[in-house]
Amino acid sequence: MQGSGSAYPPQGPEPRRGLFPRRTPPEAQPVPPGVQDLIASYQRGIEERLEEGLRAIQQTAVSLMHEIAAEMWRASSGDVRDAQSQILSLISRDQTIRSLIAHSDERFQALAVRTARLEDTIAELAESTRALKEVLARGARALADAADSPALRGVEEVRDELARIEEHIAQAFKHLAERDLALVESVRAKIREHGELVAQETSRIAEAVQGYVASGVDAMGRLAQRTEGELGAARHALESQLGAARDALESQLGAVREGIASELGTVRERMERELERVRREVEDHVASVRSRDDGIAEDLGRTVREQIERLERAIAEEGRALADAFRSHEGWVIRTTEAVGDRLDRTLEEHGERLDRNLDAQAERLERALAGQTRAITEATREATIRTAQELHRTFEARVMGLARLVRSDSERLRDKLVEVASGLDERTARILDDRLGQVTEALGDLTRLTAEETVRRVAELAEGAVSGRFDEVVSAIDRNMVRLADTLETELERVGREVGQRAAEAAEASIATHVGDTAHRLESSIEAVERLRERMDLLVSRLDRLQGDAQAALARHVDERVAALARMIRSDNRILAERLQ
Repeated sequence: MQGSGSAYPPQGPEPRRGLFPRRTPPEAQPVPPGVQDLIASYQRGIEERLEEGLRAIQQTAVSLMHEIAAEMWRASSGDVRDAQSQILSLISRDQTIRSLIAHSDERFQALAVRTARLEDTIAELAESTRALKEVLARGARALADAADSPALRGVEEVRDELARIEEHIAQAFKHLAERDLALVESVRAKIREHGELVAQETSRIAEAVQGYVASGVDAMGRLAQRTEGELGAARHALESQLGAARDALESQLGAVREGIASELGTVRERMERELERVRREVEDHVASVRSRDDGIAEDLGRTVREQIERLERAIAEEGRALADAFRSHEGWVIRTTEAVGDRLDRTLEEHGERLDRNLDAQAERLERALAGQTRAITEATREATIRTAQELHRTFEARVMGLARLVRSDSERLRDKLVEVASGLDERTARILDDRLGQVTEALGDLTRLTAEETVRRVAELAEGAVSGRFDEVVSAIDRNMVRLADTLETELERVGREVGQRAAEAAEASIATHVGDTAHRLESSIEAVERLRERMDLLVSRLDRLQGDAQAALARHVDERVAALARMIRSDNRILAERLQ
C-alpha cells in the first residue's frame, strides 16, 4: 500500500516514468519531420492522459482502502469497547481470543480480496492501453508507409491521410473516455458494495458477540451450579460426620453419666443402710440405758429409807458406770462413723479415678476421631484443590500457547500477504517492508512468547501460593483448635477430679448430691465444648469455602487482566503496523 499523496515526481524536461513499461515500437521508415512531430505530440498527449487517469485511479483506490480500514477500525473498536467488560468477564478466554483473531483474519482477507479486484481492474486497463498503443503504432507505420509510397500524388492525399489519422485518434480518445467512465462507475459500485459489506460485517460481529456472551453466561451458570453442588455435598458429608461424632459422644457421655449415677446411687443406699443401722444401735443402747435407770429408780424408792447411804454409793457407782458406758458408746459411734467415712472416701476416690480414666479415654478417642476426620477432610480438600489448580494451569498454558501460535501464524500470513502485494513495487520498498515485517513478526513472536511465559508463571505462582498459604492457615487453625479443645478437656477433667477429691470427706447426702450436680454440670460443659467445636468446624469450613472463592476470583481477575492486556497489545501492534504500511 502507498500513501494518499502522489507517487510520481513533478513534470520536468525528461519524460516521466509510468507504472507500465513502454514497448519500443519497431523501426519504421523515415517520415516527414512535420508528420513525425505531430505524431509525437499526439503520443505524448495520450500518454499524459493515461498517466493522469492511472494516478486518479490509484489515488481513488488508496483513499477508498483508507476509508474502509478506518471504518472497520472504528466499528470494531466501538463494539469491543462496549462489550469488552462483559466478554472478558462472562465468556471463556479462548473463545474471546479466537474470535478476535478470526475477526482480524476476516478483515485482512476482505482487504486482500478488494486489493486483488483493484489489481485486476488496473491490469485490464493496462492491457487496453497496450492495445491502444499498438493501434497507434500501426497507424504511425501506415502513415510512414503512405508518406514513402511512390503512389503519393500530392498534398491533398497527405491531408486526407492526416484527417483519417486524426479521426482514428479521436475515436481512440473517445474509447478512453468511455473506459474511464466505466471505470469510475465500477469504482462507485465497488464503494457501495464495500459499504454494504462493512454494514454486514458489523451486524455479523454484533450477533457473534451476543452469541458468545450468551454461551459464556450459560457456561458460567453451569460452572456455578456444579461448584455449589460439590460444596453442598462436601458440607453435607462434613455435617453428617460431625453429627455422627456428636451422637457417638453424647451416647458415650450418657453411658458414663448413667454409670456414675448408678454407682452414686449404690453408694448412697449403702450409706443410708449404714446410718440406719448405727441409728438403731444407738437407739437400742439408749433404750437399754433408760430401762436400766428406771429399775434403779424403783429400787431406790423401795429402799430409800433403809439404804440411803448404799443407794448414794450405788448411784455414784452407777453414774460412773453410765459415764463409762456413754464414753464407750460414743467412741464406738465415732469409730463407726470414721470407718464409714473412710469407706465412703475410698469409694468416691475409686469412682473419681474410674471417672477420670473413662473421661480421659473418651477424650482421647474423640480427639483421635476428630483429628483423623479433620486430616482426611483437609487432605481430600487439598488434593482436590491442587488437582483443580494443576488442571487450570495446564488448560491455561495450552490455551496461551495456542493463542501464541495463532498470533504468530496470523502475523506470518499478514507478512506473506503484504509481501505478495508489494512484490510489484520497487525492490527497495519491498526490501524495507520485508525487513520491517520480519522485525515486527519477530517482535510479536518474542513478546507473545514472553507474555505467555510470564502469565503462566504468574498464574502458577499465584495458584500455588494461594492454595498452600490458605491450606497452611486452615490446617494450623484446625490444629490450634484441637490443641485448645484437648487443653480444655484436660483442665475440666482435672478440675472435676480435684473437686471430687476435695468434697469426698463431706456429709453423705450433701456430698453425693453436690458431686452428682458437679458431674452433670461438667458433662454439660463438655457437651457445650463439643458444640463449640462443631461451630468452629462449621466456621472453618465456611472460611475455607470463602478462601477458595477468593483465590478463584483473584486467579480469574489476574487471567482477565493478562488476557485483556494481551488483546490490547495485539490490537495496538496491528494498528501501528497498518499505520506504518500506510
